[in-house]
Amino acid sequence: MRKPSRSTLPSVALVLTTLGLAAAAGCSAGPGDAGPKAASNASHPLAGSCEAGASGLKPIGNLKQSNPVALGTFSEGPLAGKTIAFVADEDDKSVLVVDVDAKKQISSKKLEAAPGQVMILADGRLLVSVRGSSEVVVIHAATDGTLAAGCAVETSAEPVALAVTPDDATLLVTSGWGRSLESFETTKLTKKAKIDLPREPRQVVVDDDGKYAYVSHAVGGKTSVVDLGAMKAQQPIAFLVNPNLANEAEQDRPFSLASAVNGAVGQGETPIPGRFGTKMGCQGFPMVKSVEPKGRILAPQILVDPGDPENRAQGYGDGNQPTEVANVAVIDSGTRRLVNASVGSVPDQRFFGGSREPAAGECLLPRSAAVDDATSTVLVTCLGIDSVVAYDAASANPVSIEKARWDVGSGPTGIAVDGPKRRAVVWSQFERSMEIIALDDKPEDTKGKKHDRVAINSMTEPLPLAFVLGRQIFHAVGDARISNDGRACASCHPDGRDDAITWATPEGPRRSIMLAGRIAGTEPLAWNGTSKDLRDHLGHTFERLNGQGLRNVELEALVAYLESMPAPPKAAADNPTLVAKGKEIFHSEKAECGTCHHEGGTDNKVHDLGSKAKADRKPSFNTPALSYLAGRGQFFHDGRFESIRDLLVQSDGMMGHTKHLKPEEMDALEAYLRTL
Repeated sequence: MRKPSRSTLPSVALVLTTLGLAAAAGCSAGPGDAGPKAASNASHPLAGSCEAGASGLKPIGNLKQSNPVALGTFSEGPLAGKTIAFVADEDDKSVLVVDVDAKKQISSKKLEAAPGQVMILADGRLLVSVRGSSEVVVIHAATDGTLAAGCAVETSAEPVALAVTPDDATLLVTSGWGRSLESFETTKLTKKAKIDLPREPRQVVVDDDGKYAYVSHAVGGKTSVVDLGAMKAQQPIAFLVNPNLANEAEQDRPFSLASAVNGAVGQGETPIPGRFGTKMGCQGFPMVKSVEPKGRILAPQILVDPGDPENRAQGYGDGNQPTEVANVAVIDSGTRRLVNASVGSVPDQRFFGGSREPAAGECLLPRSAAVDDATSTVLVTCLGIDSVVAYDAASANPVSIEKARWDVGSGPTGIAVDGPKRRAVVWSQFERSMEIIALDDKPEDTKGKKHDRVAINSMTEPLPLAFVLGRQIFHAVGDARISNDGRACASCHPDGRDDAITWATPEGPRRSIMLAGRIAGTEPLAWNGTSKDLRDHLGHTFERLNGQGLRNVELEALVAYLESMPAPPKAAADNPTLVAKGKEIFHSEKAECGTCHHEGGTDNKVHDLGSKAKADRKPSFNTPALSYLAGRGQFFHDGRFESIRDLLVQSDGMMGHTKHLKPEEMDALEAYLRTL
C-alpha cells in the first residue's frame, strides 16, 4: 500500500499552531476581547437600529452577495482608502475586522451564535447571517474599524447566504435547515415573502436584470430558480449527467432519487444516478455570477457516481469508476438552463487507484468562490486539500482549464477579490488565519509560495484539541487512511449531515445517514446494525473505502469530533395542540410507532421488515432514531420515500400501522414527527 502524499495528511505543525493559539486564549487580552467595547457599542448612536448611518463604508466590487469574507473601504477617517476585510469567524462566534494593507486585525464583535456569511450593502451597513440564532444582524462599522450591533431580524432555521437585487431594494436570505428563501425590504428589513425550497439551500445569486434568483444546494444535485416578481420557485435545474443520453431535452429532465431504487433507464426514461455512467451533483455550497462574459452563473460542485443501485458493490459505489470528480457547472441566466458542455466531459482521475499518485488533489469539497473580473477567472476554496484553485470562468467547461493554484491555511471557507490591488483575501477557518494571494502570480510560481499572512487574535474560548484534529481528519481529501479514491468523510456527510445519495453497497442500495446529533445512544450502528459502536463502525467504513485506517490517537480525535458535532435546531411546534395529538397517535396501539422508536429514538434492536427474500439473503435493519426528520430526506434505507407523508402511507405493515389513519390524524402524526 502506497503512502499518502504530504497534502493528504493533517499538518502536525499546523495543528499544534492552531492548538497553541487556542490554548493561549485565556492568557492575553487583545482588540477582539469582549468587555471594554460593550459600553461604547451600547452607546453607539445606531445601536439597535436597522437603518444606515454615515460611516462612509463602501463594498469593494459590485458583488451584491455574501461570503464568509467581505471587503470594503472607508471614504474618511483613519482607515480611509484602505482595504478592510470583515470576516465571519464561526469558531469564535464573532465578526473580525482586518486592515488588509497593514496586515493586522483591528477589532472584532462577539455575536449571540456562530455567523455564516457577511455582506456590505451599498449604504455602508454590514449584514451578518447568524446560523445558530436564526437571524440576520445589522452591524454598524465606525471609521476606526470598531463595530456596533444594530437590529436583528428573525429568519428561518440556519440562515446562510445573503444577496440583494440590482436596485438594492430587496434582500434575499437562504436558510439551510429551514429549506427556504426569504425576501426583506432593505431599508428597515421588514419581511416581504418566504418560499419553500429543496433541502440545504446555500448560496444565492441574482441575475443582472433582477428577475430571477439562483440558489445552490449542498445536497440533492440541483439549483433552484426563483421568479422574484412572483416570488415563486420554478422547475429546478438538475445536475444529472448521463453521457449516453441522446439529446439536451433528455439531459434536462427532472429526476427523483426514489426512482433510483425501482426504476430503469431507457430511451425517454428518467436517468438514474449510478446507472449507465450517470453522475449527479453534490457539495453545491458556493455560487457566483460571471461579469465577463456576462449571463453566466458558475456553480462549483462535484459530480458523483454512486454505483448502480440494483447491483451490489464491494464498497460504496462502483469501484471501477471515479466516484467523485470536481466540476464547475455553468448556467445560462438568459435561458435559465444548464450549459451541458460544463458537465459533459469530466476528468477521469483518481487519487490512489491508478498507477501513479497525482501531483495535486481535486477540489472535492468546494466551499467558497469569487470571480476575478479582470481575467475572467473563478477562484474556488477547497477544503481537504487546503488550496485555492483558479479556473477559466469563460470556458464552456471551467474545470478543464486550471489557471493557477495556491496553498493556503487549513480549512479555507471564504474568499474575496480586491480587484484594484490585484489580490485575493482568503479566510481559513480551521487555522483561523487570513492569507493574501497575488492574483497575477505565474502558475509555476504559486506552488508552495509563502503568502502574506495576517495574525488573528486568540479565541476567547479555546476549542478542544481533539475536536480540532478530528475536524481536519473528517475533511481530509485524498487521504489514503480514509479512502483510496480521494473521498473524505465530509464527502458523504457535508456539515456532518448526509449527501442525499443512495449508494450501491455489498448489501444493496443504502442511503447516507445524518451524523450530527444522531450518534449517542443509537448503537448498534449501520443500517444492518452490525457495528457495535462508533469505533467499530468507522473501521468497517474505512475497509469499504479501501482506506488504510487510522492510528488510535487519530481515531479517538475523529470520534471526539463526530460526537461533539453541532446538531441542527429542533423544529418548533407551530400548533402545540396538533403536535400533542400526533404524539398520542405515535404511541398508540393502533399506530405502534413508539414500539420500536421509543420517544422518537430507537429500541437499539435489529428487525426484519417483512422481507420476502430467501433466508440467507433476508435483510434486517437497525431501528434508526427519528431525530431531526424535519430537515432530512429521502427516507428508508434505500431512499425510496420522498417525504415524511410518503413514508407514513407507503410503509404500512413494515413499520407500524399508519395507512389506515384519517387525514387529520396523519396531519397530527406528521406534525409531531417534525418536532423530534
